[in-house]
Amino acid sequence: MPDNANVLLRDVIYANGFATLEFYPMSTRPIPTKSIQLRIGDLHGNVLKLIYFLVHENVLILAPDAKNTEMPDDEKSNKLYAELVRIHGRAVGDEKGSLLTKADLVRFREILENASINPVDKIIIIGDDMCDRVGNDKLTLIAIEVLVRRLTIDILTSNHAAELIRVCETNSSFTDTIFTDEHSRSMRRLQQIIDDGLTTREAVLKIVNESYKPCLKALSYTLKEDEKEITIDSHAPIGLETIAALAAKLGVAFNDDSARGLAETIDRINGAFKQYVDHNKSATLYSRENVVKGYHSDIIDVKKDPFAFLTWNRDLEIIRRPAIHKGFKINWVHGHHPVELPAEHHVTTLDTLFGKIYPSPFGAVYKCIATDQRSSPSPILTVAQSPITVPPAVSVATKQPPPVLGKQSPFHKSGSSPGLFTSTPTRPTSVLPVRRSLPSMKMEELPSQAGKCDSAVSFNLGTESPVRKQWLSSPMKMMSPSPATSPVKMMSPPPSPVKMISPSPATSRTSLPARPGTASQGRLISASPVKMVMLPSPLTRSPRRLPK
Repeated sequence: MPDNANVLLRDVIYANGFATLEFYPMSTRPIPTKSIQLRIGDLHGNVLKLIYFLVHENVLILAPDAKNTEMPDDEKSNKLYAELVRIHGRAVGDEKGSLLTKADLVRFREILENASINPVDKIIIIGDDMCDRVGNDKLTLIAIEVLVRRLTIDILTSNHAAELIRVCETNSSFTDTIFTDEHSRSMRRLQQIIDDGLTTREAVLKIVNESYKPCLKALSYTLKEDEKEITIDSHAPIGLETIAALAAKLGVAFNDDSARGLAETIDRINGAFKQYVDHNKSATLYSRENVVKGYHSDIIDVKKDPFAFLTWNRDLEIIRRPAIHKGFKINWVHGHHPVELPAEHHVTTLDTLFGKIYPSPFGAVYKCIATDQRSSPSPILTVAQSPITVPPAVSVATKQPPPVLGKQSPFHKSGSSPGLFTSTPTRPTSVLPVRRSLPSMKMEELPSQAGKCDSAVSFNLGTESPVRKQWLSSPMKMMSPSPATSPVKMMSPPPSPVKMISPSPATSRTSLPARPGTASQGRLISASPVKMVMLPSPLTRSPRRLPK
C-alpha cells in the first residue's frame, strides 16, 4: 500500500451531461485491484442501479471476453444488459402494478449467476436499497443473494430499507409502512407478486435472513495503512457525536483518540447492532415517533434516538464532521441528502437523482467512490471454501472494555459470561472468496434498555483548530494516474482528502463505438472548490424540509 493512499471521487458526466440506466455502460474503467473498496449511493430501490454500477466499474462481467476473461465481451454483455433492463421494466410495471412473471425471475437470476466477477476488497451500498420508489425488492434480494457468494458487501442501515427489516421482524404485510405508495413502491410490488403466487413470503424471508442481514451494518469505514486517516460511511449525514451516541445506545466503549480507536469503536457498534438484527429486534433501536419526524424532515435528538438520527438526519448544522481530529484525518461519505457545504471538501454525498426516477430518458449524474485502504484495523478474516460454506476456525476470546451503560442484554441467558467478544482469526489462502468477518459482540454485552441512553452521552468536539482551517482552505487539484502505475492512483492531502481522477489511456481498454449516454464518452468534472450538487446553487444552510 503506497503512503499516499487516499480517497478518490469518481464523478463522471457524459457527452449529453448525464448517464442513463437504460443503456449498457461500456466502461473505459481499468480492471479494479483486489484491494479496492467501491461505494455506491442510495439505490432508491432500483436494482438496475446496482448492476449498472458493478458493470461500469468492471466488477460484474455479464459476458466475459474469450481472450481476456477479466474484461467483458461488449456485444454479448450489451444484449444481456438489455434483457435485464426489460425484466426490470416489467418489475416496475404500469399503473396497475408489476408485470413480472416467474420466467422473468428465473432468467434474472440466471444472468447474474452466469456472470463472472473481478474480486475487490469490499462493496459498500450506502442504503435505500429496499422499500423505495423504483423497482421490485424481490429482484434486489435475488441480486444480493447471488452477489454475496462472491463479493464482500456492506449494506448500511437506512430509513427506507429499515421498513422492510421491520416488516420481516414483526411478520407484517409488505404494504405496512409509514411511506406513501410513491415512496415505497418496490416493497409494495414485492407484496403484489407474493399475492400473485410468483414467490412466497418464506422464500423472501430466507434470502433476507441468510444473505441480506449478514451484510447489514450501522456504519462502515476504511482505514489507511499508517492508521492516520479513516473514511467513515453512513446513510445519512452524521458526525462524531452520532458515533458516540450510537456507542452509548448499544452499551459499547467509544474511543476517538486515534483513527484505529475510532475504527474499533465502529466494529463494536456493528457487532452489537448485528445481535439486534439476528434476534429480529433491530426495530426496537429507534422510536416510531422519531421515524415520523424524520419523514417530515424534522430534527431528531441524536442523544435520545441515535439510530433514527443515523438514518433520517438532513440537518448539516447540528453535526460536527472535522477533517482533522486529535491528529488524524477523517473523510465522511454519506447518502440520503444531496447537499454538500462548499467549505467541507472532506465530506462527500453520493445521493443523486441517478436511478431515483425510472424510466429516465434524460438521465442523471452517476457517482461512486473508490478507496484503497484497509477494511479492518486487524487482519481478522474468515476464508470461505465455497459460496455458502465456511470452515470452522479457532475462537480467540479477547477482553472487551466495559460497556458504557453497564446494563444486561435483553437477550441475556443465565450462565453466560459477560465481558468477552469472540473473533475468528484465520490466515487467508488462495481459495476464493475471502470475506471479512469483524469481531462480534456476545448477547450479554448489550444494554437491556437500548432506548434510554440520553444521559450516557456527554461528548465535546472542541473548537476549530488552526490546522483544520488551513487544511480546508487549501485549493483542490486534479491529477491523473501515470500509465506506469496502478489503475487507481491515490494522492495524499494537501490539497484535499477527496480527489478526482480520469482513467489512464494506458490502462483503459478499447471498446465498441460509443452511443450517446455511454461511459466511453465520459469526461471529468473540473475539481473546483465548490462542489456540484443537484440544486440550483450551493447552500450555506441545509433546508429544514426537502422532498423525501
